[in-house]
Amino acid sequence: GGNSIDLEYKSSGTGGSGFIKSTRLTDGIMYGYHIYNTDVYINNYLTTRAGFLRVGDKTYNTFDAAVEAIEEEGTIVLLNDEGVQETGTVPEGKNITFDLNGHTLTMTQLITNKGNLKIIDSSSEKTGLLHNIKTNVILNQGNLTLDGVNLKSIYSVINGNAGTGTITIDNGTILTGT
Repeated sequence: GGNSIDLEYKSSGTGGSGFIKSTRLTDGIMYGYHIYNTDVYINNYLTTRAGFLRVGDKTYNTFDAAVEAIEEEGTIVLLNDEGVQETGTVPEGKNITFDLNGHTLTMTQLITNKGNLKIIDSSSEKTGLLHNIKTNVILNQGNLTLDGVNLKSIYSVINGNAGTGTITIDNGTILTGT
């Protein structure tokens, strides 16, 4: 079921590297492969990734698509634990609340905030986590509020340029840099 495209390309031997030829796969696309010949070709199939973010009654499969769906002010809800490899941006003029909803979003790229971004966890357990395994979680150039959430990164959790933006931390937010 679903839409799929069969592709063949020369394998680098690593299988599933996130690239097809020189084009990086986006988070909107999930992929898998069936090996025809381990030395030469891998058959890839691309399918649309299920929406894991909700704005109103619609779901989205990238942070930027969810942000784009909000005209000026709104809430993005994380529907399940998910991993993403794309950057996300809150542009100037947008007021976004990002509700982790008790789930974990594991990232390899950062979220850039140029607008007003409030990150919350509406779950009673407060187990929501933004975890970046490659870089900072947030580059803040706007107004950032963290309210009862957990953020973890291998570097500094929040990066910002001197003299730009504000950061407000409330209600037991845990910031971890490892």
